[in-house]
Amino acid sequence: MGSDHELYLAEFDTPDTQTRGVGETPEEAVESLLSAFRKGVRTEGVDKSLPVEYREDIKVVALQAGKGFFLGAGSAHWHDDTISGDDARFDDVIRAYESSVDAAPQRRR
Repeated sequence: MGSDHELYLAEFDTPDTQTRGVGETPEEAVESLLSAFRKGVRTEGVDKSLPVEYREDIKVVALQAGKGFFLGAGSAHWHDDTISGDDARFDDVIRAYESSVDAAPQRRR
């Protein structure tokens, strides 16, 4: 078991939603997460500003084949090598998301 092909998982949770994205780089994982969140903006009326306003709550981890994780009440920092969404490497991805959702109409609840 194992591979030279690394994948990254990006996560962003709100009180009402859980969004995940997977990519071959941390940036691609965040991009896919934001793409999924954008769908929630359009279809569910989710507040489009949440991933920007709370970008530090976006967490990115490298996935490893054969490694599992247990998430419980005390698991806020469940992975030693978590990359936070407020890392500068995500600035361009976040800006592109902001531009795309600003241009799109948001569904009203």
